[in-house]
Amino acid sequence: MPQNLKLIGFLSVLLSCTSAVAQVSFFGDLYIGGGKEVHVAFDETFFSGGQIKTERKGEKGILSFGKQSKWEQLEEGSFVDGVVRIYHEGDFTFPVGEQTVFSPLSLFLKKNEGFVDVAYQNQIPLLYPTNNSTYEIPKDHFWSWESAGATEGTVQIHWTPKHQLQQLSYHHLDPNALRLGLLSLGYWNRIPAHFSKNLFFEDTPLSVDFGSVRILNPIDLSEFQGLTFLIEKEPSTALKLISQIITPNGDGINDTWKISGYRFTERSRIFIYNHGREQVYHFEGLYQNDWDGSSENNGEILKQGSYFYTIDWEGDSRIDLEGWLYIKSN
Repeated sequence: MPQNLKLIGFLSVLLSCTSAVAQVSFFGDLYIGGGKEVHVAFDETFFSGGQIKTERKGEKGILSFGKQSKWEQLEEGSFVDGVVRIYHEGDFTFPVGEQTVFSPLSLFLKKNEGFVDVAYQNQIPLLYPTNNSTYEIPKDHFWSWESAGATEGTVQIHWTPKHQLQQLSYHHLDPNALRLGLLSLGYWNRIPAHFSKNLFFEDTPLSVDFGSVRILNPIDLSEFQGLTFLIEKEPSTALKLISQIITPNGDGINDTWKISGYRFTERSRIFIYNHGREQVYHFEGLYQNDWDGSSENNGEILKQGSYFYTIDWEGDSRIDLEGWLYIKSN
């Protein structure tokens, strides 16, 4: 457990010195223990360095914000690694995250008769299901909340490259394929939502690296426990094919090596060998069906003949598929 007695003393001095201008800045790490609550009533709060960590297990530690309080992140990586609470209605973005991932959640509340606690975890807790016949439910990224009293409004989450959304799917991930799922009584329910560019990075277009998504219709937060991303599964009848011949002559037919119906990841690896077991090509990541039979050594099309391939889907050095392909170069 962090011991921040010096910081807490410094923070007390900082609060008393800045009360005249109604703002507070956090410059270092602060720990809020179980059953404790630190309330920020200043108009402006600046996260200028370090993190505020609150106890997550058992009795929670809480950082709460007043109705007029606004915050700004001045240093990347400076946020609340734990639980943030509000007691008011209206719009508020919770400056939450975990470890190095800043993962804010915005609430647009029409009603809040008690309080709302929000937290973010890099991984979905094991007690929640990740199996679904219609959607892939990744094990990463879980925004959770607890509310006391009737609480009605819409929810918005935001992501950046640190979320590594491409890792959520075996396929090349288009942001338009993402869906939003709400957790209720142990089940994930898809909810209509609108995807847009990240509100914290307005100069960047919507992509797997930057974006925001907002639930379209107000919900009663007390009926749900949190949300995550869902990805629609491909039909189980998808035909799995690996082409056995490449004819790189520019006629648009079999010019490249095609693989369909299989799930590539960022860790997938392909290796091609000649009859002498010499490696002539390799690829790591999401294969795009674009290898034209050229050698990785000199860029020229390989000699006509048969070549042996191996595929490792997960990058764990195990061969998942192997076989032969033929290059007809003239």
